[in-house]
Amino acid sequence: MIVCARAHALQIGREGADLNFPADLFMSGSHCRIEEASGKFTLTDLNSRNGTYIRGSALQRFKTLKVRNVYFAGSVVPQRYPWPGFIAAGRVARVINVVATRDWVVAWFPRLFEQFAEWSHATPTRGVLDIGAAGFRGFRLGTDPGGCVLNLEFAPGPHSTGVDMDNPTKLSALTTYVVNDDAQALESLRTAQRVNRTISFFSNISWSVWIVLIALLAGGGVLASHLGGLWIVAYCVAILALLYSV
Repeated sequence: MIVCARAHALQIGREGADLNFPADLFMSGSHCRIEEASGKFTLTDLNSRNGTYIRGSALQRFKTLKVRNVYFAGSVVPQRYPWPGFIAAGRVARVINVVATRDWVVAWFPRLFEQFAEWSHATPTRGVLDIGAAGFRGFRLGTDPGGCVLNLEFAPGPHSTGVDMDNPTKLSALTTYVVNDDAQALESLRTAQRVNRTISFFSNISWSVWIVLIALLAGGGVLASHLGGLWIVAYCVAILALLYSV
């Protein structure tokens, strides 16, 4: 798809923008804007409801991409993502990663892909294996002499604890960080001593969680199809509810 921008800017949104995605419920009316100046492009979020995200692998794929501050909450980026190299090259200034104590979503599901990368000695930053469990296990770096990568270990709570706007303390900390560029304010999120031990145990054998889940889904599907009628509807509703809860 080719889209022609007006002048040197392109606005993206659900309606009334230069590039519209009316069926995308995660897209705000005016979501973000891409601007060009002297051959360089800047992506700006327009106070969208769900934010604007860039995959970690984008730094690998697009050699001219630069990001000043990176803030992760519920990160599915691999633990051994090569941040020091990007920082040394001036492409990333600082990385802050909230490590949540009860983030079972990250601990179990993307962790499997990271383990496959580890077992096969693959580079866990490209292709199918470009996700991991840094949101639960933290980034593990070979070297970070400038201290530019900060793991907030540990923030008590589930997958969304790092962006919990209903918590006054977290809201104040995030506001101070965004407005004043004060990373020290985020230290108030770091109030736990360790991650949940049960979640951590199954994170080490994430493959077993996948096997059990697939078995339950398959067994439930077979049983629902055998019973027929409303049981099939109930099964579909349960699957949708599970996906929504994640």
